[in-house]
Amino acid sequence: MFIRFTNATLLLLLLLLTLTGLYGLMWPWPVWMFETHRVAAWALIALSPWKALIALRSLQRGLDRRFNRSVVIVVSLVLATMTALVIGLGLLWTWRIGPEIGWLWQSVLSWHWYLALGLLAPLAFHVWRRWPYPRQRAPLKTQPAPRLNPNRVTSAGSEKRG
Repeated sequence: MFIRFTNATLLLLLLLLTLTGLYGLMWPWPVWMFETHRVAAWALIALSPWKALIALRSLQRGLDRRFNRSVVIVVSLVLATMTALVIGLGLLWTWRIGPEIGWLWQSVLSWHWYLALGLLAPLAFHVWRRWPYPRQRAPLKTQPAPRLNPNRVTSAGSEKRG
């Protein structure tokens, strides 16, 4: 139960972070939008230990000969690394740690945006491949109608005596 709750909540938080981040990238940030982005980011950080437990359980099963499982595991590990970098860069920018201009003459916030936007494609693949679909139920089996013993039941439905 907690797996579906954690994954669904993380997906909603990432969608909210993407929408508020893109809005902030294109237009000036209103205060409420910045606060929404910040609260969603802290909620994402708070859910990280539960997602780590889910990922650890999946990694303990190991790789498989099936190509699909191996690719999903690799994409999931890349996704986890990129997510940690995006969160770390966001915290560096929030707490004003590090230089104003960083690697390749880009700010920490610019790298946060680049990696977050680059995170969307592996996230979509991960969600598409790992989303739990409900199992198909077997069709209802047809059962033969109960046989009535004409000697036991009368037309009125009362049993015959003796």
